[in-house]
Amino acid sequence: MMHKEDTMTHKKDDLDPDPLLWNAKMLVGAARVNAVTAYATWTERFPHVENFDPTRWEMVMGTASVCVALQRLPDFGMERDRGSTLTRNTIYDLKNWAPGMIARFRDCRSFYLRTFGRIKSQPEYVGEPQLAAADALGSWILRNLCEREPESKEEIELERGLGVFVIQLFHTWWDEPFEVDC
Repeated sequence: MMHKEDTMTHKKDDLDPDPLLWNAKMLVGAARVNAVTAYATWTERFPHVENFDPTRWEMVMGTASVCVALQRLPDFGMERDRGSTLTRNTIYDLKNWAPGMIARFRDCRSFYLRTFGRIKSQPEYVGEPQLAAADALGSWILRNLCEREPESKEEIELERGLGVFVIQLFHTWWDEPFEVDC
């Protein structure tokens, strides 16, 4: 007697799309929603955040969020093609968000990697790589929100907080596939 399973030539995983594909397709939208809602929260805690243009805030915080999530993909040891597919899906949405978003993303990634690489071995960061990561990302965020080097004490206080905030929310983006009911 032949069973249905015996006639199948593909495993279930071969027939179904990558379970993380939904994560990739939702990343930019989630980053944008998070940025918009975070603006209100941050202005309550730090009234001077209102000095930042809300549209600029959305683009900068959203870009940093996407950067954090995509930076984590290699940590999962997935084959190169799979990581490239997930990245391409995310970059496609980023490109369709607004003109210049790919350049903004590349700038964020290169600034983050360069700054993290430079500061991680400084005494205040030894044994605290998560703080070095938060400060590197927060530095990019703040420079792009201010459109200059941060100057005031209030601006500088935001640096680590914004970096920690984005990293905490998007560092685990790929840890589990989203459940999607269609």
